[in-house]
Amino acid sequence: MDTRKKFVLFFIAVSFTILAIGCNLNPLGNDSDSTSLVSSAPVPTGNANLSFNIKIPEGTFSNILRAADGANPEVTILLTILNTGTSSDANATYVVKKIVTAINGKANTSFNSLPAKPVIAELQIANGSIGNFSDLHGSTDLKTGSNTMTIVPVGAGDVYDRMAIMAKKIAGEVSLIKSAGSLSLISKIKEEVESVDFASADAIETVFNNLVTEIAPAGLFTITTNVAEKKFAGTDGTTNWSQNVADLLQEVDFNDSATLIDFVPKLVIKQGLGDYAYVYAEITGSDLAVVIKINSADGSFVSAMAIRGNMQKFLELSDGTVVMAGYATKIHGEDANCPYVLRWDPSKSGSFFGTMPEDGTFEWIKSLSSYPDNGATRAQVIQLNRLVDKIVLAIKKSDGTNVFEKFDESTGPTGTGESLSRTIFGIAVDPYIEGTKFFFDANDNKIFDSGEPVSTATDENGNFTLSGAISDAHDILTLTTDFGKHLGKDFPYQMRSKLQFQDSNGKVIVSPVTSVVAWGLELSTLLQTINTEFQNAGISETLTEADITGNPLEGLEAISVSNLTDNDLRKIRAIIAIQQYIATLKKIENNSAASFTYQITEADFTDEDNKKLLQGLAEIVKNGCNVEFIRSSNTSINSALDNVATQVENQGGSITSEQLNNLKSKLELKAIDVAKTCVSIANYCSNEIVKQAVSSGGAAGVDSEFFTNLVTKTSGTLVPQIGPRYYFQRVKSIIDARESITGTSFVDEAIWTGIQNNLSFTDPYNSSENISVDFIDSTWSGFKGIDIGEDGKTLSPLK
Repeated sequence: MDTRKKFVLFFIAVSFTILAIGCNLNPLGNDSDSTSLVSSAPVPTGNANLSFNIKIPEGTFSNILRAADGANPEVTILLTILNTGTSSDANATYVVKKIVTAINGKANTSFNSLPAKPVIAELQIANGSIGNFSDLHGSTDLKTGSNTMTIVPVGAGDVYDRMAIMAKKIAGEVSLIKSAGSLSLISKIKEEVESVDFASADAIETVFNNLVTEIAPAGLFTITTNVAEKKFAGTDGTTNWSQNVADLLQEVDFNDSATLIDFVPKLVIKQGLGDYAYVYAEITGSDLAVVIKINSADGSFVSAMAIRGNMQKFLELSDGTVVMAGYATKIHGEDANCPYVLRWDPSKSGSFFGTMPEDGTFEWIKSLSSYPDNGATRAQVIQLNRLVDKIVLAIKKSDGTNVFEKFDESTGPTGTGESLSRTIFGIAVDPYIEGTKFFFDANDNKIFDSGEPVSTATDENGNFTLSGAISDAHDILTLTTDFGKHLGKDFPYQMRSKLQFQDSNGKVIVSPVTSVVAWGLELSTLLQTINTEFQNAGISETLTEADITGNPLEGLEAISVSNLTDNDLRKIRAIIAIQQYIATLKKIENNSAASFTYQITEADFTDEDNKKLLQGLAEIVKNGCNVEFIRSSNTSINSALDNVATQVENQGGSITSEQLNNLKSKLELKAIDVAKTCVSIANYCSNEIVKQAVSSGGAAGVDSEFFTNLVTKTSGTLVPQIGPRYYFQRVKSIIDARESITGTSFVDEAIWTGIQNNLSFTDPYNSSENISVDFIDSTWSGFKGIDIGEDGKTLSPLK
């Protein structure tokens, strides 16, 4: 799903505060940066200060700079000031480079006393990313006083992204900077960008040509195309000229039967503002095209490169070489059907098909074969930029998603991966799985191979990071040497996910549901089956595709049971029911609880006996995740707190109604307690189903009477026995912390002691006995899950 045109804003307020780890939008701290002047002359001073407005795609970590592998993120900032109106070629631009290291979760720096000129900022993040992006840029016209620049990811595709691209093109043309005078250049760029349809292939050049006309530098050299006459025409300011395309191409060996006169001029790639220009021609209806370098004075031929395919993006480097990207149908004479990127030396002519020359025409070339033709829709190279010290290429795949490649200017492609190293943030959930690792299956063989990126081990909240040459074209799978645990229990099942399955924070979700879909079951089939069997089980809420591929625990930590609705639990119900259903099928199939993948077929879901199992599990999950069964515990909790208030007053202290309500809110049951209860019960019930199926000849032997008894046991004994234990696990740490409530120590101590003495629940197996919070002794302290014995009564902690 391509979400790059949906954006979220957050403001960073310090004069030039870059980014911060965590959720603090205005981090303060000491700078830790190094500054170097890239330009030869000192930057002129002024009265302009700069701050950033970071704007990144919706559904990502909008305000979090996250580190990769625990290293301190390092932000490189390249600030380019356009000295418009100058008379000096040497001082047309000033470039300052800063490197800022994040220390103690903060990366701060500032740019102050800048001249009131147009400015471009480029940011590259090493050892981390913000919202899964490590390359950002922006531009603005600085004015005296405070200024705010909107910074967006390279390739975002919005107006700010395009403005930065155009500003960089202007920055490469000294004559334009000198002629711009007092023109509000970035504002003018914004106006032009917003007026052009960027769905067209030549949108960037159209905007640039419009800007050149607007700025009108002295001795402007322009080129117009006359398609009917198959000519390029232009002027050097004093003399008009025209050149027939066929005449320009006499020196080019196309190794093809095409007639030169068939070439039609299409596009001015680079205006002739210096000694030369670049133009583009192609044969209409053919895959043959050519880029031509021509002399600005008379339009005569300098050199050319022929292409079997099309050229989509063009970038000229400071040494005169150019980087080109497009879609090739042939490479080295072989069918290719894939995007390409190459570096061409225009001092030599060459061809990008047939027999390529051996004279150094191409310094490096890469065929991006991981993004091939997909039916009628081809991958598109949507952006080619030089960012700080890297070349960044953005490719829009045929499925609508964007992939980024990076290249070193001197050595070309970095490594052999399909995509330059990026960091993916993810969550393993069923609920959260701890200690598991994932690998990026670069060759789709479902087996870990040496060199494939491996994630960090998931933490207690299921979080992991995965860094390396990663693209959206392949999946991530559990590393079978590191399965991990959930709620303290081994989780020996290989999960799988696609990088497109993300929660609202942009984290990749790996769950039983994503695994089933990634292993090949149609998402629509899975969704329909879940909704149908949930309705049969009396669960009225329906699920969407986004629900079952997202994080089912998202937000449950913050929802108190008093505000909880069945709808809040629909995702967690689905994920638990599907996981237990697949586990049940696999265990019945193997007569074993050994590890397995989530690879199941549509037939597994349409089998009537299997569907009865799913419906039965849905009913169990409904009862285990039912708010009403454990909400009554809140009554006793609030009653205990009211008693505490009375006891405090009897001791001469006081607690206000606001303080009491805050305590009640803090100590309330949370939705996460309900979810964890449900998982433990579902684990127990699915094992009971397997035992029944194995003893009775298969799924058909698990009848409705069996499920009725199991559901009754779930609601009558398991929920009230297990739910409070998860609750007390969380609340015990709150009680032990003994934080100040009233500010009077003896009153505070009386409150906490009173709470501890009054909180309890009735033992469901012995109604005459209460179980208090003190039951979390050394045996139960810090437990992560609960194991239910075969008798359905014996409970033991899992750690």
